[in-house]
Amino acid sequence: MIDIKELNKEDELVILEEGLKSRFWEVFTARYQHMIFTTMGAALSERTESREWTAGKATGMKDALAYPATRVRNLRTMTKDKKEE
Repeated sequence: MIDIKELNKEDELVILEEGLKSRFWEVFTARYQHMIFTTMGAALSERTESREWTAGKATGMKDALAYPATRVRNLRTMTKDKKEE
């Protein structure tokens, strides 16, 4: 297991970029997106008292799926700023 504290930003960027281009990520994203849409649909049809929880779950799943791409963008900005200094 990687110790995230010992991983520099450049290495993390390379690892995430490779992962986002992988076949694994394509399959994972396709399956996870389906689960997100199903959960969103369930949130819209839930009883009022549990709708917020189900909607929160869908939002959390959506955010988790977007995290690698968001982190890549942030790392690119950080490494670009570091090179310009």
